[in-house]
Amino acid sequence: MSNHSVVIFDNGAHTIKCGLSNNDEEPRMVPNSVVRLKHERNKQFVGSEFNESLDYSIVHYRLPFERIDPREHNFLVTEPPFNMHTIQETYDQMVFEEWEFRSYYRCPSAILCPYGDIFNPGPQPECAIIVDSGFSFTHVIPVTNDNSGLPASIQWPSVRRLDVGGKLLTNHLKELVSFRHWDMTESTYIINQVKESCCFVSKNWSQDLEICRAKINPTTRSYVLPNFGTEPPKPGYITTLPQEGDAILPMNNERFSIPEILFSPSHVGLSQTGLPGTIAHSINSLPEDQRGVAWGNIGLIGGNTLFDGFEQRLFEELRTLAPDEYEICLYRARNPLTSSFHSARTLARSPIFPSLCVTREEYLEGGANACRRRFAPVNWLATKEKDVGGTRKEQESGARKETAGRGRGRRRKTVTTSEEVAPAFEAMNVDPKS
Repeated sequence: MSNHSVVIFDNGAHTIKCGLSNNDEEPRMVPNSVVRLKHERNKQFVGSEFNESLDYSIVHYRLPFERIDPREHNFLVTEPPFNMHTIQETYDQMVFEEWEFRSYYRCPSAILCPYGDIFNPGPQPECAIIVDSGFSFTHVIPVTNDNSGLPASIQWPSVRRLDVGGKLLTNHLKELVSFRHWDMTESTYIINQVKESCCFVSKNWSQDLEICRAKINPTTRSYVLPNFGTEPPKPGYITTLPQEGDAILPMNNERFSIPEILFSPSHVGLSQTGLPGTIAHSINSLPEDQRGVAWGNIGLIGGNTLFDGFEQRLFEELRTLAPDEYEICLYRARNPLTSSFHSARTLARSPIFPSLCVTREEYLEGGANACRRRFAPVNWLATKEKDVGGTRKEQESGARKETAGRGRGRRRKTVTTSEEVAPAFEAMNVDPKS
């Protein structure tokens, strides 16, 4: 395996960060989408091809890669916490049956923290909290690490999920802007750019709201909307001197009201505590001897952690929730967007990586159960249910199912039982019947 490079695939809902383990280049950022023009439904843009589209206001999105010979490469892919069993099996089938990679490793990105730059150089903390605030959700993931060179272990009973991510923030900003200013209901891409350019986390939300009501308002920014009628097209930007003919989008209290949802989800009707309370709840559910270390090692990754003021506001609110005797330290990755990719690259170069992988030969012999057994230490289902090899019924029928399911491009229909999904709903405080 050492003679074959590893294809690394950090599978985000908004962008896919991909690259090879045998070079030091920055990962390629590919939009995780298929884009269709509104007036030409037969014309589509896949991934980064969509950047060639001139007018982002006339595209429809549909959210799902291959310019190498997979049979000459190994594969490492990240998956979200609480990934459903059926989706995991689909990963396995596509990797080995459709693309035919030599070997493969699948894991949540949080376990890669020992190989990254989140915490200070040197020995990694024995216990840490990884706050991954991405496009779909924000996860608070406690991990333990024995500094043996192996990936970290997730403390699954203490994992918490906040149903606020970049997508919700963008959609809410789109609604506010469409109601107050321009109709931007069909301009998701543009509004996402506005959010990333203009928004910040307020230190004092009530005070900033009062400032916005004053005659002299230092909060307001003027955002010039993109002009696709020029050659080349002009991208959007913040300006202090608008020009005649510019389409101006004024951004006032929207600048801090949108990121505030991370700290006060009730503003949009979510009956969940904010991010600081979610972190405190996760830490308080850990064994008592791990809590002090966890409070002092909170790592931040994901695009939402890039908001100006995010780190300071989070620290101040956590300080009011943590016991006085515990020190609080926040560590943000050098680049929260690509941190997981670089951690995965370090793991892929390490001598222990081959022992973590499932080879294609093992998969063809044991099927999905081979992946379940090998990935059990990082699988929330196996950890929760103490089920490494699958049920007896699955083991007895596994060979027959896998023989029927083999072949390039074949798919096997599987069903996730209520017993499998119940632990996930319990940890996320969600009623599975709702």
